[in-house]
Amino acid sequence: MIYTDAMYMMRNRAVELRASSAALLLLVSLILPISAFAATITWTDQTAAGSREWFAITSSSDGTKLAAVVYGGDIYTSADSGATWTDRTTAGSRNWTSITSSDDGTKLAAVDNGGYIYTSTDSGATWTEQTASGIWGWYDIASSGDGTKLAAVDNGGYIYTSTDSGATWTEQTASGSGTWISIASSDDGTKLAAVIQGGDIYTSTDSGATWTEQTNAGTRNWYSITSSSDGTKLAAVVYNGLIYTSTDSGATWTGQTNSGIKNWISITSSDDGTRLAAVATVDYNYASFDSGATWAAQTSAGPRGWYSITSSSDGAKVAGVVRSADVWTGVLSTPPVVTTGAASAIASTSVTGNGTITNAGNAVITIRGFAYGTTTSYTATTTETGSFSTGAFTASISGLSCNTTYHYAAYAVNVAGTSTQPDASFTTSDCSVISDPTDSSSNSRSRSGSSIQSRVKNLMDMGNTAAANALKAQWPHLFDDSQTSSEVTASASNSMMVRDLELGMTGDDVLALQKLLNANGASLAASGAGSAGSETTYFGPLTQAALAAYQKAHGIAPSAGYFGPITRAQMSAAGLAGLWW
Repeated sequence: MIYTDAMYMMRNRAVELRASSAALLLLVSLILPISAFAATITWTDQTAAGSREWFAITSSSDGTKLAAVVYGGDIYTSADSGATWTDRTTAGSRNWTSITSSDDGTKLAAVDNGGYIYTSTDSGATWTEQTASGIWGWYDIASSGDGTKLAAVDNGGYIYTSTDSGATWTEQTASGSGTWISIASSDDGTKLAAVIQGGDIYTSTDSGATWTEQTNAGTRNWYSITSSSDGTKLAAVVYNGLIYTSTDSGATWTGQTNSGIKNWISITSSDDGTRLAAVATVDYNYASFDSGATWAAQTSAGPRGWYSITSSSDGAKVAGVVRSADVWTGVLSTPPVVTTGAASAIASTSVTGNGTITNAGNAVITIRGFAYGTTTSYTATTTETGSFSTGAFTASISGLSCNTTYHYAAYAVNVAGTSTQPDASFTTSDCSVISDPTDSSSNSRSRSGSSIQSRVKNLMDMGNTAAANALKAQWPHLFDDSQTSSEVTASASNSMMVRDLELGMTGDDVLALQKLLNANGASLAASGAGSAGSETTYFGPLTQAALAAYQKAHGIAPSAGYFGPITRAQMSAAGLAGLWW
């Protein structure tokens, strides 16, 4: 049988490395300084809820219980994070404009614009019309964590509060009359914040008894406001404006220009105020994971006519409604968490990398592996693709240089980004563990001889003659006692390229191959690493491409960028062998 270079490649490699564009992009990202990647929200269209005139939505603390209202329709609830929905007909078909929930999702309160306030103590199964609230232009309502304290706004009137889960209500005239459009509450119900459309932001620290006009925020077309559980962090949105945030319960405000000027209409916050999500009409939904300092479009749901958004207490689950369309739910995905274990099965040119994925980041991990190199900048990776979750994983790292210290780190990739563990290191076995050069295998003989001669050369170049002589004494048949340093160098070079070379390998023979290619019309690069005079010991995509170009130019098939027997034979026939092996 006649073997082609490609056959030798398949026969000799343990794991084939494919230089796909994705792998190259991954390699580039890994050899750069490691940085944090933004989290992302993956959205699902919950078609079971139906396409309706959705107006508002609320969530229990854990995100499993949801309740949404339809303007001119019914109230709907879900006990499985939005997968299935129940039409709560007992509440009646009304002009519902807002709904709020206790932390455990059992107590709900909803407002009917031009009607009463309605409450439920059984997760929406039955409802009570709270006639004591009066008939007003109700527009929004907020609840304490236990559902006992409620606060609602009359668009065109006052703010009203209740301390008995809606049974009785107090008109808080100190707030003043205005076109109130949104209100938010701390978990204990003592701190409230409300906004007037085309007016200012007002805050209260005594459950609504007294109010402070926060003029620092400015008079704007405010549309929605949200609060952290302790009431210190607030965030409000302006229709055709920016998102504004406060970290001192509303005393001062910052316009977050990174959010962009949009038709913002609703905003929600995690309990600690670090995770925010906001929606704009006929646009994407947006998320911030740093208390509003930066914002990123969450594109998986596409641009839609969003109208309201809510989240679980930790911000990991979100839900939003689209007017005249569907209910959507989202899950926050973060980059996975990985750890790097000690390398095992350490040999002269290979090791086994050990890593563990401890947290998948709420998403399927699609790539895992190890980045490695002689510095913490790394120069190569192992890549395993598939669908992975938490647990230990390993990979064989080959093509290493003997007696060399390497740095390596486990990494994993999901939809939110790439995570790597801080660096670990290992040192490959001493070159002397390679098979004796007198071995009958020509590959083994030449490879070992080259390694020993290279070490002797390096020692002599450093002026360490004693150590060089000691090594020569161990391998006398490789050296002529009369050899000078330059002759040792030539000997090392002339016996170098005896192994097949492929993507991901390192060594002096790779360096020599790059020089050969650069000198024979197949340049790796015009400048920088790999260019003439700047060759490296790493067989990367540049080397592969240059070798493939050489093979194509000289009729070597396949021109795959693999250095095997066929290519060596052609180079020998071209008179290049004496220079390189």
